[in-house]
Parts: sequence; structure tokens; C-alpha cells
Amino acid sequence: MMKELSSRLWGNAHKAVQVAEKYHLNTNWYAKLKQANSVRDQYHNGYWLQYSVFKDLQDYFIRMNDQRMLKKITVAYSSSNWDSVL
Repeated sequence: MMKELSSRLWGNAHKAVQVAEKYHLNTNWYAKLKQANSVRDQYHNGYWLQYSVFKDLQDYFIRMNDQRMLKKITVAYSSSNWDSVL
């Protein structure tokens, strides 16, 4: 069960990175979080990677004054459905 959950979280985190790259945000900051050597690392790094990307996207859309995208990424993060904004 932990392996399945970690794998799903890890995949969602990488989708979040794709969204950040779509909006030309620098994802090099997340280099350490993009690596996982174990199931535990996938779970831990996947959580923090997804959160960090969300906060950076949130900051970006606040600065751009784009309330529509701010709402969309909040829903994407909350539901772990990053495909909706890819």
C-alpha cells in the first residue's frame, strides 16, 4: 500500500513540475526533491515537491493578477489533479 501511495504522489509531483515548466518557472530549485532513492523518499520528496511547486505557482499568479489560474492551480493541488492545468 505504501509503495502504491508513494508512486502516485511521486507521479503527481512530477506533473506539478511540468505545470511549472509550462509557465516558464525555474524548476532547477527543486533538483534535490526531484530525486528519490527509496519508496520513503518518493513519498517525502513527492509531498514537498508538489507543495513547493504549488506555492511558486500561487505566487506567480498572484503577481500576474490572474485569479482564474490561481483558482485552477488551487483546485489542481487540492485534488492532486495536475492534468487539469497541463
